Amino acid sequence: MEWLLLVLAVIYAAECFVWLVPGEVLFRSLAGERHTVVAPGAEEGFRMFGRTLALARLLPTGEAIVCGPAGSSEGAAEAHQSLRANLRAVRVSRTILFAWAFAAMPTLWFLLGPVGLLGSLAGLLIADGVVHALHLRALRRARPETSFMRRLSTWVGWLSPGDLMHAGKDLERTALAGFDPLVAASVLVSPPDLSRYSAALLADAEPGTEVARALETRLRSVGLDPVVLAAPPAPDSAASRSFCPRCRRQYRAESGVCPDCNRPLWTLLDSGAAGR
Repeated sequence: MEWLLLVLAVIYAAECFVWLVPGEVLFRSLAGERHTVVAPGAEEGFRMFGRTLALARLLPTGEAIVCGPAGSSEGAAEAHQSLRANLRAVRVSRTILFAWAFAAMPTLWFLLGPVGLLGSLAGLLIADGVVHALHLRALRRARPETSFMRRLSTWVGWLSPGDLMHAGKDLERTALAGFDPLVAASVLVSPPDLSRYSAALLADAEPGTEVARALETRLRSVGLDPVVLAAPPAPDSAASRSFCPRCRRQYRAESGVCPDCNRPLWTLLDSGAAGR
Protein backbone atom coordinates (compact mmCIF):
# COMPACT_ATOMS: atom_id res chain seq x y z
CA MET A 1 0.00 0.00 0.00
CA GLU A 2 2.81 2.37 0.86
CA TRP A 3 4.44 1.80 -2.53
CA LEU A 4 1.15 2.40 -4.35
CA LEU A 5 0.65 5.70 -2.58
CA LEU A 6 4.26 6.69 -3.25
CA VAL A 7 3.89 5.97 -6.98
CA LEU A 8 0.63 7.93 -7.13
CA ALA A 9 2.24 10.84 -5.29
CA VAL A 10 5.27 10.91 -7.62
CA ILE A 11 3.10 10.83 -10.76
CA TYR A 12 0.80 13.50 -9.36
CA ALA A 13 3.69 15.75 -8.34
CA ALA A 14 5.36 15.44 -11.76
CA GLU A 15 2.17 16.65 -13.43
CA CYS A 16 2.04 19.71 -11.17
CA PHE A 17 4.71 21.44 -13.28
CA VAL A 18 4.70 22.87 -16.79
CA TRP A 19 7.47 23.91 -19.18
CA LEU A 20 7.22 27.46 -20.52
CA VAL A 21 9.08 28.82 -23.50
CA PRO A 22 10.12 32.51 -23.71
CA GLY A 23 7.09 34.66 -24.31
CA GLU A 24 4.60 32.25 -22.72
CA VAL A 25 2.77 33.34 -19.58
CA LEU A 26 1.26 31.02 -16.98
CA PHE A 27 -1.83 31.96 -15.01
CA ARG A 28 -2.37 29.63 -12.07
CA SER A 29 -4.96 29.50 -9.32
CA LEU A 30 -5.72 27.44 -6.24
CA ALA A 31 -9.43 27.03 -6.93
CA GLY A 32 -9.95 28.45 -10.41
CA GLU A 33 -10.96 31.89 -9.14
CA ARG A 34 -8.10 34.32 -8.49
CA HIS A 35 -5.02 33.71 -10.63
CA THR A 36 -1.41 34.74 -10.22
CA VAL A 37 0.99 35.42 -13.09
CA VAL A 38 4.16 33.46 -13.81
CA ALA A 39 6.29 34.41 -16.82
CA PRO A 40 9.70 33.13 -17.98
CA GLY A 41 12.34 35.49 -16.67
CA ALA A 42 10.55 35.89 -13.36
CA GLU A 43 12.46 35.07 -10.22
CA GLU A 44 10.76 31.71 -9.75
CA GLY A 45 11.16 28.60 -11.87
CA PHE A 46 13.97 26.29 -12.95
CA ARG A 47 15.45 27.23 -16.33
CA MET A 48 17.06 24.80 -18.76
CA PHE A 49 17.64 24.89 -22.53
CA GLY A 50 15.80 28.19 -22.82
CA ARG A 51 12.69 26.89 -21.05
CA THR A 52 11.34 27.55 -17.59
CA LEU A 53 9.88 24.80 -15.40
CA ALA A 54 7.14 26.43 -13.33
CA LEU A 55 4.70 25.14 -10.74
CA ALA A 56 1.29 25.06 -12.39
CA ARG A 57 -0.89 23.84 -9.53
CA LEU A 58 -0.69 22.02 -6.21
CA LEU A 59 -4.30 20.86 -5.81
CA PRO A 60 -6.72 19.43 -8.40
CA THR A 61 -9.11 22.26 -7.59
CA GLY A 62 -6.70 24.66 -9.28
CA GLU A 63 -6.39 25.91 -12.81
CA ALA A 64 -3.32 26.43 -15.01
CA ILE A 65 -3.74 28.49 -18.18
CA VAL A 66 -0.93 29.31 -20.62
CA CYS A 67 -0.93 32.19 -23.11
CA GLY A 68 1.48 32.76 -25.97
CA PRO A 69 3.53 35.93 -26.54
CA ALA A 70 0.77 37.64 -28.56
CA GLY A 71 -2.69 37.04 -29.90
CA SER A 72 -6.27 38.22 -30.12
CA SER A 73 -7.65 40.96 -27.90
CA GLU A 74 -11.30 39.95 -28.16
CA GLY A 75 -13.25 37.14 -26.52
CA ALA A 76 -10.88 36.10 -23.72
CA ALA A 77 -13.54 36.40 -21.01
CA GLU A 78 -16.00 34.30 -23.00
CA ALA A 79 -13.35 31.67 -23.73
CA HIS A 80 -12.48 31.38 -20.04
CA GLN A 81 -16.12 31.11 -19.02
CA SER A 82 -16.62 28.37 -21.61
CA LEU A 83 -13.57 26.51 -20.27
CA ARG A 84 -14.81 26.68 -16.70
CA ALA A 85 -18.29 25.50 -17.64
CA ASN A 86 -16.88 22.62 -19.70
CA LEU A 87 -14.48 21.46 -16.98
CA ARG A 88 -16.66 22.06 -13.93
CA ALA A 89 -17.64 18.40 -13.54
CA VAL A 90 -14.09 17.27 -14.38
CA ARG A 91 -12.62 19.52 -11.68
CA VAL A 92 -15.03 18.20 -9.05
CA SER A 93 -14.45 14.56 -9.99
CA ARG A 94 -10.64 14.84 -10.09
CA THR A 95 -10.73 16.48 -6.64
CA ILE A 96 -12.79 13.57 -5.32
CA LEU A 97 -10.30 11.14 -6.88
CA PHE A 98 -7.43 13.00 -5.20
CA ALA A 99 -9.19 12.89 -1.81
CA TRP A 100 -10.01 9.21 -2.23
CA ALA A 101 -6.46 8.22 -3.16
CA PHE A 102 -4.60 10.20 -0.51
CA ALA A 103 -7.13 10.31 2.36
CA ALA A 104 -9.82 7.62 2.09
CA MET A 105 -7.59 4.77 0.89
CA PRO A 106 -4.99 5.02 3.70
CA THR A 107 -7.79 5.40 6.26
CA LEU A 108 -9.69 2.30 5.06
CA TRP A 109 -6.47 0.31 4.91
CA PHE A 110 -5.52 1.36 8.45
CA LEU A 111 -8.96 0.62 9.91
CA LEU A 112 -10.00 -2.49 8.00
CA GLY A 113 -6.76 -4.05 6.83
CA PRO A 114 -6.86 -6.22 3.67
CA VAL A 115 -10.62 -5.86 3.32
CA GLY A 116 -10.29 -2.07 3.42
CA LEU A 117 -7.48 -2.22 0.91
CA LEU A 118 -9.55 -4.22 -1.59
CA GLY A 119 -12.52 -1.91 -1.13
CA SER A 120 -10.42 1.20 -1.53
CA LEU A 121 -8.82 -0.14 -4.73
CA ALA A 122 -12.27 -0.90 -6.13
CA GLY A 123 -13.35 2.64 -5.27
CA LEU A 124 -10.21 3.99 -6.95
CA LEU A 125 -11.04 2.17 -10.19
CA ILE A 126 -14.61 3.48 -10.12
CA ALA A 127 -13.44 7.04 -9.48
CA ASP A 128 -10.91 6.63 -12.30
CA GLY A 129 -13.69 5.63 -14.67
CA VAL A 130 -15.87 8.58 -13.73
CA VAL A 131 -13.07 11.12 -14.18
CA HIS A 132 -12.06 9.55 -17.47
CA ALA A 133 -15.63 9.61 -18.84
CA LEU A 134 -16.13 13.25 -17.85
CA HIS A 135 -12.78 14.27 -19.31
CA LEU A 136 -13.57 12.52 -22.59
CA ARG A 137 -16.93 14.30 -22.75
CA ALA A 138 -15.25 17.67 -22.11
CA LEU A 139 -12.66 16.92 -24.78
CA ARG A 140 -15.37 16.13 -27.32
CA ARG A 141 -17.22 19.35 -26.50
CA ALA A 142 -14.14 21.54 -26.79
CA ARG A 143 -12.59 19.78 -29.78
CA PRO A 144 -15.14 17.87 -31.86
CA GLU A 145 -12.44 17.21 -34.45
CA THR A 146 -10.19 15.39 -31.95
CA SER A 147 -8.44 12.47 -33.63
CA PHE A 148 -8.94 8.84 -32.72
CA MET A 149 -5.34 8.57 -31.49
CA ARG A 150 -5.81 11.54 -29.17
CA ARG A 151 -8.91 9.96 -27.68
CA LEU A 152 -7.08 6.64 -27.39
CA SER A 153 -4.39 8.35 -25.31
CA THR A 154 -7.07 9.43 -22.81
CA TRP A 155 -8.08 5.78 -22.46
CA VAL A 156 -4.48 4.86 -21.74
CA GLY A 157 -4.47 7.60 -19.11
CA TRP A 158 -7.18 5.69 -17.29
CA LEU A 159 -4.44 3.34 -16.12
CA SER A 160 -2.77 6.22 -14.24
CA PRO A 161 -4.87 7.71 -11.42
CA GLY A 162 -2.07 10.16 -10.65
CA ASP A 163 -2.38 11.57 -14.16
CA LEU A 164 -6.20 11.61 -14.04
CA MET A 165 -6.03 13.86 -10.99
CA HIS A 166 -4.94 16.50 -13.53
CA ALA A 167 -7.60 15.61 -16.10
CA GLY A 168 -8.43 18.61 -18.28
CA LYS A 169 -4.96 20.15 -18.04
CA ASP A 170 -4.62 19.92 -21.83
CA LEU A 171 -7.78 21.97 -22.31
CA GLU A 172 -6.74 24.50 -19.66
CA ARG A 173 -3.31 24.97 -21.21
CA THR A 174 -4.66 25.79 -24.67
CA ALA A 175 -7.96 27.56 -23.86
CA LEU A 176 -6.45 31.06 -24.01
CA ALA A 177 -3.33 30.25 -26.04
CA GLY A 178 -4.50 32.46 -28.90
CA PHE A 179 -5.07 35.58 -26.79
CA ASP A 180 -2.86 38.50 -25.83
CA PRO A 181 -1.43 37.75 -22.34
CA LEU A 182 -2.33 41.27 -21.22
CA VAL A 183 -5.95 40.73 -22.23
CA ALA A 184 -5.95 37.35 -20.50
CA ALA A 185 -4.44 38.96 -17.38
CA SER A 186 -7.20 41.59 -17.35
CA VAL A 187 -9.71 38.72 -17.20
CA LEU A 188 -7.93 36.35 -14.81
CA VAL A 189 -6.00 38.35 -12.21
CA SER A 190 -6.94 40.99 -9.66
CA PRO A 191 -6.44 44.68 -10.53
CA PRO A 192 -3.40 45.08 -8.23
CA ASP A 193 -1.74 41.98 -9.74
CA LEU A 194 -2.57 43.23 -13.23
CA SER A 195 -0.88 46.54 -12.45
CA ARG A 196 2.24 44.82 -11.08
CA TYR A 197 2.48 42.51 -14.09
CA SER A 198 1.98 45.39 -16.51
CA ALA A 199 4.57 47.55 -14.70
CA ALA A 200 7.07 44.68 -15.02
CA LEU A 201 6.43 44.45 -18.76
CA LEU A 202 6.86 48.20 -19.08
CA ALA A 203 10.11 48.12 -17.11
CA ASP A 204 11.48 45.40 -19.41
CA ALA A 205 10.74 47.36 -22.59
CA GLU A 206 13.45 49.69 -23.92
CA PRO A 207 12.04 53.24 -23.77
CA GLY A 208 11.30 54.89 -27.09
CA THR A 209 11.44 51.69 -29.14
CA GLU A 210 8.71 50.31 -31.35
CA VAL A 211 8.24 47.48 -28.86
CA ALA A 212 7.69 49.96 -26.02
CA ARG A 213 5.19 51.99 -28.04
CA ALA A 214 3.27 48.85 -29.02
CA LEU A 215 3.20 47.77 -25.38
CA GLU A 216 1.85 51.15 -24.29
CA THR A 217 -0.94 50.79 -26.86
CA ARG A 218 -1.78 47.32 -25.51
CA LEU A 219 -1.79 48.65 -21.96
CA ARG A 220 -4.23 51.39 -22.87
CA SER A 221 -6.47 48.82 -24.58
CA VAL A 222 -7.01 47.09 -21.21
CA GLY A 223 -7.60 50.38 -19.39
CA LEU A 224 -4.13 50.99 -17.95
CA ASP A 225 -2.12 54.21 -18.15
CA PRO A 226 1.60 53.62 -18.89
CA VAL A 227 2.51 56.92 -17.20
CA VAL A 228 0.81 55.84 -13.97
CA LEU A 229 2.42 52.40 -14.12
CA ALA A 230 5.91 53.88 -14.53
CA ALA A 231 5.45 56.41 -11.71
CA PRO A 232 7.12 55.71 -8.35
CA PRO A 233 4.85 54.00 -5.81
CA ALA A 234 3.90 55.59 -2.51
CA PRO A 235 6.65 54.90 0.06
CA ASP A 236 5.96 51.95 2.34
CA SER A 237 7.66 53.77 5.19
CA ALA A 238 9.67 56.89 5.94
CA ALA A 239 12.85 54.84 5.47
CA SER A 240 12.08 53.83 1.88
CA ARG A 241 14.39 55.53 -0.62
CA SER A 242 14.22 53.47 -3.82
CA PHE A 243 12.26 50.74 -5.57
CA CYS A 244 12.67 48.12 -8.27
CA PRO A 245 10.84 49.15 -11.44
CA ARG A 246 10.06 45.52 -12.23
CA CYS A 247 8.81 43.91 -8.99
CA ARG A 248 8.05 47.30 -7.28
CA ARG A 249 9.78 46.17 -4.08
CA GLN A 250 11.09 49.09 -2.02
CA TYR A 251 14.53 49.50 -0.43
CA ARG A 252 16.19 51.76 2.09
CA ALA A 253 19.27 52.28 -0.07
CA GLU A 254 19.16 55.21 -2.48
CA SER A 255 20.82 53.20 -5.25
CA GLY A 256 21.78 49.66 -6.07
CA VAL A 257 20.41 46.58 -7.83
CA CYS A 258 17.34 44.52 -6.99
CA PRO A 259 18.61 41.06 -5.92
CA ASP A 260 15.52 39.32 -7.33
CA CYS A 261 15.23 41.03 -10.72
CA ASN A 262 18.84 42.19 -11.21
CA ARG A 263 17.55 45.61 -12.24
CA PRO A 264 18.97 49.00 -11.19
CA LEU A 265 16.86 50.64 -8.52
CA TRP A 266 14.93 53.83 -9.17
CA THR A 267 14.78 56.53 -6.55
CA LEU A 268 11.36 57.24 -5.07
CA LEU A 269 12.03 60.97 -5.45
CA ASP A 270 12.28 60.89 -9.26
CA SER A 271 9.67 60.17 -11.87
CA GLY A 272 9.67 56.79 -13.61
CA ALA A 273 10.76 58.40 -16.84
CA ALA A 274 13.73 60.04 -15.16
CA GLY A 275 14.65 56.78 -13.46
CA ARG A 276 14.70 54.99 -16.77
